Amino acid sequence: MLFKLQKNQVTHKDECWMRVALRQAAKAIGSTSPNPAVGAVIVKNNHLIAAGYHHKAGEAHAEIEALKAAGIDADGAEMYVTLEPCDHYGRTPPCTSAIINSGIKTVVIATEDPNSAASGGIKRLRQSGIAVRIGICRQAARKINEVFITNITKKRPFVVMKAAVTLDGQIAASAGDSGWISGHISRRYSKRLRARYDSILIGAKTAEIDNPVLAPYKKTEKFYRIILDGRLSLNYPNLLSQPDNLIIFCSNEIDDAKHKSIDKKIIIKKVDSSKGMLDIKQVLSAIFKMGIMSVFVEGGSRIHRSFLEKQLYDKAFIFIAPKFMGGSGVPLFQGKGADFMKNTVTLKKTECRKIGKDIVMSGYFDV
Repeated sequence: MLFKLQKNQVTHKDECWMRVALRQAAKAIGSTSPNPAVGAVIVKNNHLIAAGYHHKAGEAHAEIEALKAAGIDADGAEMYVTLEPCDHYGRTPPCTSAIINSGIKTVVIATEDPNSAASGGIKRLRQSGIAVRIGICRQAARKINEVFITNITKKRPFVVMKAAVTLDGQIAASAGDSGWISGHISRRYSKRLRARYDSILIGAKTAEIDNPVLAPYKKTEKFYRIILDGRLSLNYPNLLSQPDNLIIFCSNEIDDAKHKSIDKKIIIKKVDSSKGMLDIKQVLSAIFKMGIMSVFVEGGSRIHRSFLEKQLYDKAFIFIAPKFMGGSGVPLFQGKGADFMKNTVTLKKTECRKIGKDIVMSGYFDV
């Protein structure tokens, strides 16, 4: 027994135990792509007897992890799971069969599975005589799997905008040198954010000026670095020296001979271009076909504007430093901008927190 709910919590038993399952699911954020992050706990007589989460695509699902930990104690118990148990054969057998065979009497589910290929678990469990309750902590469960839900419903990667700005909205000085706008604590937190997603994307100009490595806080074998380099300038030696999982997008107009000398490990993709900008929708379509389910965009003002104009951003993290650039620095978005306030883009479900000396605001472009 790990712990027992206190008497004053029993009234909200379902929510309390689902919160425990959600904490299990949160452990897997960034490591299960293209699968969802799922947590499960098994409870008997208001005692937690087992917990589990889905560690990685191809490995046992959260329900199976919890059932294995519970053993025969699962008979007659309740299961709390953050996503509808699957009812199909994929890399692993259906979780519904294991739940039914275990003797679990009740399954409490946070949210339905949006993937029609894997859904049907609720119906199967009920047909087998298991009591099912749905919707406990639904919004929290959907937030944990916002990447997965976007993949299924929009058929494209989940796209995150990340930017560090001064109080007057500049991302670089007029000479183009971005330096360090945000503090070291914010930069460390930003690297942790990268690790939640499958890839990071920047433009060639940012790559040339900063010459970065673009590593997340914790390296993973599935983390990709994507460079939008329309002219295939290749003027970023630090990135080129580490060719694994490096993808460079260039214009269809580039001669194939220009990239024959490039390391074969580097993936070169060609897309249409117009007025010096690559077709962002084609870029997203190409990386989605490669199994890249989320993109963390840290580009310059032209890159950010292209995603904004095409309404391709899903979420934003804006780090605001207590600094003024003054004068004509480099704005977050290049171009004319909205003519009237009614035409501005408004973030929804915003949150603010202090990170060192900076403030980070997060929010969604659509809900």
